[in-house]
Amino acid sequence: MDATDSLREFNQLPINDLNGEGLRLQEDLQSKWLQIPNLTSSNEQVISEFNLDENGSIYGYVNIKYTGFQALKFKHEYKNFSDTSKIESFFKNRYFSTIEDISLDSIKVKDIRLINEPTEIKMKFRIENYATVSDDRIYINPLFFNVYKNNPFKNEERRFPIDFEYTFSDKITIVMEVPEDYEVEEKLNPVQFSTPDKNLKFRKLTQYNPSNIFYISDLKVLSEQFSIYEYEVIKDFYQNVVDQQNKTLVLKKKGNIINQN
Repeated sequence: MDATDSLREFNQLPINDLNGEGLRLQEDLQSKWLQIPNLTSSNEQVISEFNLDENGSIYGYVNIKYTGFQALKFKHEYKNFSDTSKIESFFKNRYFSTIEDISLDSIKVKDIRLINEPTEIKMKFRIENYATVSDDRIYINPLFFNVYKNNPFKNEERRFPIDFEYTFSDKITIVMEVPEDYEVEEKLNPVQFSTPDKNLKFRKLTQYNPSNIFYISDLKVLSEQFSIYEYEVIKDFYQNVVDQQNKTLVLKKKGNIINQN
């Protein structure tokens, strides 16, 4: 237990102490190095169900659940935000900074003082003109929430090891209701890839029904540190993630679908 941080859960070390080893000192002056594994599971899970209308606007709800260091990071940011009259601005800036014409409502945050329970946030939203409407087609990326717009690894080469600080997973589940008069013309195909050592994994799952589209984006980082010699592999991996998370789905009014066979 770390008594210096009232928001830290039991068995959760400070990030700066996640070095894998600790020195045990005893009264008989004997000392011993011990392995200290990170026992904290750090996850972000997002579930959103929303409707798409014929004007390209979307509206629905978002549920977010954090555990481990993901939860602790949010708790510290939320605790330091004391102006409750601007709570909508806090969530807009944290999650939707690249999206215009968004409104949030009915924002609920589970008590952050419940340190051994997942942190949960629920909110309703509406984004005007999110999708592009052109004649009888609608172009939309269903992943509107917290995705990679650019590769975080931009440099041509790396001089220092890559340190993610802790392992984590980011999973986004989307259920999108399509307008009654529209159907899918160009699908987003499922895909799965990883680095050769399997320490970075990504998968995208899709399912299409007459009235809705089911979509999952799942990113896993299973090692905290990578050497400079793995930089190109990691850079290419994240570029693939960016490409997959920003693909566009095409809908077309019923009766106008071109035969793709």
